[in-house]
Amino acid sequence: MKKFNDKYETCERTYATLCIYPNKYGPNFISETLNIKATKLQFAGEKVHEKIERKHKINAWFLSSKDKIESKDSRRHIQWIIDQIKGNEEQIITLQKKKIRMYIFCFWSSAHGHGGPTIDPEHMKYLGELNLEIVYDFYC
Repeated sequence: MKKFNDKYETCERTYATLCIYPNKYGPNFISETLNIKATKLQFAGEKVHEKIERKHKINAWFLSSKDKIESKDSRRHIQWIIDQIKGNEEQIITLQKKKIRMYIFCFWSSAHGHGGPTIDPEHMKYLGELNLEIVYDFYC
């Protein structure tokens, strides 16, 4: 079992989201292909919010650890994403061959204006084999 620092003192809040942009295939195609229920689906042409007239321009499928994991260690959130997609490696590679863009987005907010997240070498290796980048959004 990996050792995580759930208190991660330099972090105020973090979460990870697998973002998949299925082009013409639509978000439901991703759910069916991976046999995973998304935490959020976005449909092109759908209103961004009931009070906002703007509409989404692209389809998207999201699987997020937000409000599911209470750790301040982004490694635990990335591990949660990995645990959800395990067994779907072949499907993920096949989706990418269809020019479907995907990456893991990590939100990370600093508690004191310094510090930063840690990336586990095992995570880097596994995600690298799946051609999945990690994109960080930092807040101080």
